[in-house]
Amino acid sequence: MAFSMSSRLLSRRGALTLPVIVGGLSALTACSGSPSSSPAGSGDATSTGGTTAAPAAPATTSLQRVTDVLEGNTLDVEVGPLVRVDESSSILLIHVERPEDDPNQDTYCSPGFTWVGNYLDEDHGTQPLRIIDSENSRVWIPTHTDFSSDSVKPGGSLDLRIAFGGIDADISTVTVLLSTTGFFQVPVVNLDAVPDLDAQTILAEAEPNSVFAAPIPLERYTEAVDGSGSGLSTDKDVTVTISGDVTFEVDSSDLTGEADALLSDTADTIAGYPDGGNLTITGHTDDVNDDDYNQGLSERRAQAVSDRLGELTDLSAWEVTVAGKGEKEPRVQGTDDAARAANRRVEIVITPTGGTTSTLNAPAATSLVPEPEGPSAPGPDGVTIPDPDGGSSSLTITLEQVTRRGGLLFGELVLTGGEGGAEVSPRQVLTDSSGWGLNNARGESGGVSSYAAASGVTLLSGGSYVFPVDYLPPDRESHRPLAELNVVGSLKEGQVMRVCIAWPDTGEDTVIVDRPADADVNPLPWRLTDVPVIDG
Repeated sequence: MAFSMSSRLLSRRGALTLPVIVGGLSALTACSGSPSSSPAGSGDATSTGGTTAAPAAPATTSLQRVTDVLEGNTLDVEVGPLVRVDESSSILLIHVERPEDDPNQDTYCSPGFTWVGNYLDEDHGTQPLRIIDSENSRVWIPTHTDFSSDSVKPGGSLDLRIAFGGIDADISTVTVLLSTTGFFQVPVVNLDAVPDLDAQTILAEAEPNSVFAAPIPLERYTEAVDGSGSGLSTDKDVTVTISGDVTFEVDSSDLTGEADALLSDTADTIAGYPDGGNLTITGHTDDVNDDDYNQGLSERRAQAVSDRLGELTDLSAWEVTVAGKGEKEPRVQGTDDAARAANRRVEIVITPTGGTTSTLNAPAATSLVPEPEGPSAPGPDGVTIPDPDGGSSSLTITLEQVTRRGGLLFGELVLTGGEGGAEVSPRQVLTDSSGWGLNNARGESGGVSSYAAASGVTLLSGGSYVFPVDYLPPDRESHRPLAELNVVGSLKEGQVMRVCIAWPDTGEDTVIVDRPADADVNPLPWRLTDVPVIDG
């Protein structure tokens, strides 16, 4: 795991303007998903939603009924298996049937368009279909570059054959994210287990893009609720960033009374890697005072942190590097109070010899759970919030449970349009507030991928906001959450949408799901408490 500084205050600063390219985003969605799922027959490829927990090692797949999905349709869906063709390619099989008695007879229904996406999704790095290896914290995105999907009429069926990169030989199950439908655990089989599959023809027609073939490591980003620190974890290192304003006396390298609360968390993380590695501690200042003064202050602050960490835990197995950067590497450009506060910081990069093995919340001066800023209720009961656009309708959000699998927690929020007759948009209550300005939760400029992603729904744990796990697609400069990437649709009265989100496992029996407020951008906070965690 690795941590990188970006306080919630900082990440919200980017919400200034919205380019016109966002206006066309709604055209990318063929149907707005909104399912509740239940098995249509016995079998093992099960969604994490509903009342049925997915088994640890499914061997077969079967049809499952998903209702009120894709503009209110009912579908029977079979997800999997994932067929391992060779070391560099695999094919995911999806079978869809639309019952004769589908209650929404006249709608155009193209599940492949919503689940797999099209060339525009590839251009933006927002391919909705993803395969997840939760044991090894990795994700695959499709290599398919010539995908097209037919509509399904009542009584009809559709088979989707989607190309992915190679899947390791020792992987027997994966989790598949079907956008606005659910997480499905499916088996991985070799090609000889599906003798009728013409894999070479499918791959030839798919014209796979090898750039997307490799699995992508998942990363974990957290921010302290009190603004005292933040963190980012990868498979290689852990970077902890602590606020200079909380850690030091004003214009001094003397540690404050709150500093030990922050540094003790970091010391515990370091102690979790007894084989040691490299430890880099770097001080940073704002641009007040001259360069020489700031350089010296940043060096003294970094040394003070290093000394205190050495008192809190044994650093003998670590190669410790202490440095100061003064004002030369600001986290944020600008001279206002918020920018300067973000730039006063110490960054601690922990690079264990054998890589990282555990998750870490951002260090916080206090671990107290803040009072809810908006509607709050147990997850299965749900909360109702006013129309984000100020209309007469409302929106209800529920979460029956989350499913623990490997090092991840999988949740399927159910959103329902309320009374009032008007359509209601869920986007503003799901995206991170910085996403409004085309930045993601980390403050990276993500363009349309940040505007529409359900990246702002956090877990509230140990004094930290725990964001959805994310990943960096090839040839991109900003991370994408392992969550819904396009929530720009709207819900009519009584219409529902299922929103899929994956978070790091916080190790708790119940979790708090929290969407904090932002007075400048998104004053629509809500909280779901006491959400049960089940093993799946």
